[in-house]
Amino acid sequence: MSGHQCCLHGSLNIKPGTSEDTIARALAPLLNANGMRFDHELASGAIEYLPDYHQLKLSLEFQDTADGRLSSGIQANVDSLGRLVDGHGYLELVDYDTAESESMIVPLFIGESLREQNRARVGYATDQAIQWLRPLLHANALSSIRDYIASFEPAGEPAFRLPTGSPAPTEPAILARDVLASTTGFTIEQIDLMVQETGLSGEALDAIYNPGGDGEHPAITRVMWREAVANQETVSGYWDWAAYQIAEATGPALW
Repeated sequence: MSGHQCCLHGSLNIKPGTSEDTIARALAPLLNANGMRFDHELASGAIEYLPDYHQLKLSLEFQDTADGRLSSGIQANVDSLGRLVDGHGYLELVDYDTAESESMIVPLFIGESLREQNRARVGYATDQAIQWLRPLLHANALSSIRDYIASFEPAGEPAFRLPTGSPAPTEPAILARDVLASTTGFTIEQIDLMVQETGLSGEALDAIYNPGGDGEHPAITRVMWREAVANQETVSGYWDWAAYQIAEATGPALW
C-alpha cells in the first residue's frame, strides 16, 4: 500500500518529573508502526526532550497509509501524550503529498481531558488568528485579544446521566456568563436574556421591543449604537446592529 510522506512536529510542555523512558513509551505506537527507534530519533534530533525545561520537541518524518485519516499509531500517541502534557498543547501533522493545500496540515489537540483538549483548540485558533492580525494591530492590542479569549472556560467532558437522586452539576456556561459579566459590563441577567435572543434578526428584535416606535433593547441601547456610528464602527441600522452585538457578546457563553 502506498503511503504519504508526513511529519509530526511541534513542542509540548511536559509534566515535571517525566522520565525519558516514559516519553519513549508514549511515542512507541507511532515509532513502532513506522520502524523507528526512540534512541535513534533522539540522537538525530527528530525527538528532543529537555527535562530541565519540561519541554518535548518533535519533528518526526514517516510514511502514513491512513488516506487522510489519523492512523491508529498517531491517535495512540495523541492519547498517551495527553496523559503527560502539562495542561494542554498541540502538534501539527503535515502531509507533504496531499493534493489539497487546506488539508495539508492537521492540528492534533493534546490534553488529558476534553476540556484541556478544547483549551488547546482555542489556543491553536488564537495563534492562527494572531498571525493574520499582527501586521494590522499594535502588540498591546494583540496581547489583550489573547488574554480576553483565554479568560473563557471551554466546554468540559460530555454530559452523562447521573444516578437518581444525585445533585445536578453546575453548568460550565454559568461560569462563562460570570466571566462575560465582569469583562463586558453587562449584568448576568442581561447576558441570560441575550443568550435567549441569539440568532434573532434585527427585524425580530424590532417586533419584540419596538411595537410602538422609539423602543430599544434593554441591554444594547440606542446610545451605544449612536456611539458606534459616530466612531464609524457600523453603517447598519440600530436593530440589525443590536442583533449582531447580541451574537458577538453571547457567543462564548454558548460554548
